[in-house]
Amino acid sequence: MNVTIGNLFYGSEGWAAMDDAGFQAYKGESSELVMEDRPEIDRTPGGDGTNLHMANFLAACRSRNVKDLRGPVSNERLSSDLCHLANISYRTGHRLNLGPGPRFTGDAEADKMITRQSYRKPYIIPEKV
Repeated sequence: MNVTIGNLFYGSEGWAAMDDAGFQAYKGESSELVMEDRPEIDRTPGGDGTNLHMANFLAACRSRNVKDLRGPVSNERLSSDLCHLANISYRTGHRLNLGPGPRFTGDAEADKMITRQSYRKPYIIPEKV
């Protein structure tokens, strides 16, 4: 997988690469391929997996039936979180290590960027209980 624009994830047992062409996970020092997924591709000119995803999402909105979605909304939240985390890394200008919470390990500057200090009413995020 030749990732030029995408995400690389490094873990204690391997690493993974993800971009519009799909997802690949590698394990161990030998980087053995252990998982691979390639999305359905929109074959129209200029099309990609995003077009099909958005069409499915809009169709489910119109039908008002969550069962029409090809995947759970929780997947979409994780996808958007990855974009936000990458943006925080870009803004801080250095590599970040994600810990539980989510919080960044040893980086108070990056932690401040996880959420806003204030929100515009009525779009207020309640404090966790």
